[in-house]
Amino acid sequence: MKIFGIIPARLNSTRLPRKALIQINEKTLIQRVYENIKKITRLEAVFVATNDTEIKNEVHKFSGNVITTKKNHSNGTERCYEAVKKLKIQDDDIVLNIQCDEPMIDKEAIDLIYSAFKDDPKLNIVTLASSKITEDELHNQSVVKVILDKNNFANKFCRNYIEIALKHIGVYAYKKKTLEKIVELIPTEMEKNEKLEQLRWVENNYKIKCVITNKNYISINTKEDLNIYKENYIL
Repeated sequence: MKIFGIIPARLNSTRLPRKALIQINEKTLIQRVYENIKKITRLEAVFVATNDTEIKNEVHKFSGNVITTKKNHSNGTERCYEAVKKLKIQDDDIVLNIQCDEPMIDKEAIDLIYSAFKDDPKLNIVTLASSKITEDELHNQSVVKVILDKNNFANKFCRNYIEIALKHIGVYAYKKKTLEKIVELIPTEMEKNEKLEQLRWVENNYKIKCVITNKNYISINTKEDLNIYKENYIL
């Protein structure tokens, strides 16, 4: 079982426009995410998947791997799948979708995901949840929450306040054969309302295993997130 990292990236982000190319201490956000993931030796390879020329040029500038994709994808999973089709990946290999606003994802997070697949070969989708959600994050609609069942499978994803929720971290891992199926699913009303693509999978009876970390990984969704990251996590 091999694992490949794909970072889908686009410029037309609604909450923080052009965030992939935001400069943070002389490095763009996309460069920080890519270089961080590239350090994880368990991955066979890492690629940025994008249709934007500016992002492609930036990735080439720091000597990263980039795959050109179509413009009209509705989410990162679709963009990942187009990239995967251009690579030699087996059906049971793992595709790791790392969102381009997750500069803190580290070896520990990826090891948790890899171990879940290794321990249970029947799993098809694995994601990451943090038990270190703050009170402010519980009330913040930019922060996605997840409710788990007793076996740590996701029952519900949402943006609204739920006291017992964990914080969902923007990393998805799927077997290639599963990725091929979920990109064919029709968007659901819950997905459209919450703007969360994973709800489409849940509503179509795909079980999503959540591995739990006690780290509070910071996602860059807003200017406030960016300031927190700059002030607390950049040397």
